[in-house]
Amino acid sequence: MEAKDVRITGAFTFIWVIENCPTLLTPYGMESPVFEVDSLENTKWSLAIRDFSKDTLFYSIRRENDTGPATIEAVFELQLHFKTELRAATEHHRIIFNKGGFIRYDTPLAIVFCSEDTQHLENDALTLRCRMWKVGIQRLEPSFCCARARQALERKTVLWIVERFNALLPEHYVNYQVESEGGTPLLTLSLGVTPSGGSPSLGEYACHNPEVP
Repeated sequence: MEAKDVRITGAFTFIWVIENCPTLLTPYGMESPVFEVDSLENTKWSLAIRDFSKDTLFYSIRRENDTGPATIEAVFELQLHFKTELRAATEHHRIIFNKGGFIRYDTPLAIVFCSEDTQHLENDALTLRCRMWKVGIQRLEPSFCCARARQALERKTVLWIVERFNALLPEHYVNYQVESEGGTPLLTLSLGVTPSGGSPSLGEYACHNPEVP
């Protein structure tokens, strides 16, 4: 629930920066390093992002199975940062977390990464900020920590020379397998001639290797 008229102490702030992130490429999502919040009974937490659908980004905060109390009440905000005014709205939420408990939010991918040919991320860096407060009357000093991650992007230019191209028969294809720098098959290119309206037509296909995430 949204926290209103709740007395809270000094904030703990965790900033997670994901570099080289023009878009979220990994299908498994990304999870931040675990961070410990002293002011919340030394409980441990982590953030995560994932695009479960083609047009929505999900981001979440999760309490780890730590050695703290069975439940912990906290006020927190979880915010995505962009270089334009298109920012996720800041709201304080008051939640009781069990061990392993989490809460998840979503936002359109186009708002995060680009819309109408406008990029919203500064230097292709996606920043997720988490601020947490303890509910109570004791005044605590603010604390801060930061972590960085980097998406590993491998750009590859392929020059494919098809020998005896003129000898290709209809419904016959030649294939070329694109591999990563480590030799892992990434993509299979296929070139062939197919009949189209009584005349031969050149067809090109690309097939993703299902064993590669």
